[in-house]
Amino acid sequence: MTEEVRAYVTGLLDSWEEGTARPQDVFRDARTSWLSGAWPKSFEPGHDPIGMELLFMLASAREMALTDADIPELRTFVDARDLGKAQDRLFAHWEATGGSSAREAASRSDDYYGPASADDVDDIEFTFSDPDDRRLHRLVRVDPEAAWPELRDRLCAAPSRDDLLLDDLVEDLMFHDPDRFIDRIEAIVAECPNAREPVARAHIGGRASSPGLERFWALQERLGS
Repeated sequence: MTEEVRAYVTGLLDSWEEGTARPQDVFRDARTSWLSGAWPKSFEPGHDPIGMELLFMLASAREMALTDADIPELRTFVDARDLGKAQDRLFAHWEATGGSSAREAASRSDDYYGPASADDVDDIEFTFSDPDDRRLHRLVRVDPEAAWPELRDRLCAAPSRDDLLLDDLVEDLMFHDPDRFIDRIEAIVAECPNAREPVARAHIGGRASSPGLERFWALQERLGS
């Protein structure tokens, strides 16, 4: 699958550079593929972080204000072996080619990027490529009570699993409703050893303290976060 996702994004770059597809069609196809959840997740065999990162970039081309001038750097990115170094190089390219203000102006062109997406995927969920992950992430925010049974099952499940997603789900739950859910969080940590790490790693910032949040931070200290 590593070769497959890189072959797919390379094909998108080819179509874009050669003009066999309009940029907006390339970006639309990338978004559709990203949202399909068809590619291996981070904890599954065959996951390719570099290929998936580039697919995400193409899928969010308007927000990143990608232009034709970025194609050579994107080709270098897809051939990289170290994700961190590839990201650093791309950031340097970003800064050297106009910075955020110039790219922000460029990103307003519907003729180039196509119309704004109407697929009802919120920006905050778009970073998750799997549709089921997006559904649960949204449910934790809008109806945490309904989300709790599934979140509990995921926290108790043995690896392999997406720990970054679990961290984010715990963070959202405790940010939005710490006082209602702290009893359950304390209980699940006692009952399910697999729940301890995501609870310990969760970072709650930008929220006023509350009794539930104070208990959550005390729990994290006991867990050695």
